[in-house]
Amino acid sequence: AMGSGYPVSAIVGKRSWMELIATGEVIHAGTMNAWNAGIAAALATVDILEKENPYPRLFALGNRLIEGLRTCAAEAGLPLLVQGAGPVFHTGFTSLQKVTDYRDTFQYDKTMQGRFIAAMHDRGIRIIGRGLWYISAAHTPEDIDQAIETARIVLKQL
Repeated sequence: AMGSGYPVSAIVGKRSWMELIATGEVIHAGTMNAWNAGIAAALATVDILEKENPYPRLFALGNRLIEGLRTCAAEAGLPLLVQGAGPVFHTGFTSLQKVTDYRDTFQYDKTMQGRFIAAMHDRGIRIIGRGLWYISAAHTPEDIDQAIETARIVLKQL
């Protein structure tokens, strides 16, 4: 994410640990170490994010999608739990009102989840296989509406 798709990484730690690398006592080698294009991509990404401030728009689109999915699930009579923060959220089929820890995840209907995600993928909506959804700055209100309508169809078919 730091490099908008370009390989970028960072190594951080206590000064005493980092000095071992800086002095050469510990060797750190890698194909993309100090790769200028990756660093340039990361700097350009940060610059664009600071100038355009997409976060309010991302949260608005994400919340619109969250509410749309909740409405579609209620219309279909299915226990789809949608929880998260705007542009990053999770969906799972459970009667729980909230999932707060690892033990709660055992209450998810993984078969239903798999069928839902496969049907959404078949219709061009990409969801991470464990139920994670991400909104990006490239998404439009029309994309959100399309995802909601697709979910409406899929949930009614389930």
